Amino acid sequence: MKFLTLNITGAALFIAGWIQGSVSMVFMDTYRLTWGMGLVFLFGLWRAFRCDWGTVDWISDRLVRLGLMGTVAGLAIAFYGVSGQESISLRDIGASTALYTTLVGLVGGMWLELNQRLFE
Repeated sequence: MKFLTLNITGAALFIAGWIQGSVSMVFMDTYRLTWGMGLVFLFGLWRAFRCDWGTVDWISDRLVRLGLMGTVAGLAIAFYGVSGQESISLRDIGASTALYTTLVGLVGGMWLELNQRLFE
């Protein structure tokens, strides 16, 4: 019951943030990396519901790593925009990809770890 209470509260906060617009902008990255990471997070949450804590631990660690990989990819895109003299939008796309994938990776990983520590 505590598991459902925690995660329903988290879902409600996510939906409120989406309606307000602060969460929806995170998922508007051009390459859809944050959507893929969101799916990995949901799979990890499903495994937490099934009490498969080994998989939850593995996924939470990988979400952080995917966020860092997104950071590197986004910075590479931004630097290409600077060195290749592309338009400012390519630099903006790279910077937003870098920041949003890091944010999703860290928040998702921490949320799964919180579930694991509270309910394991």
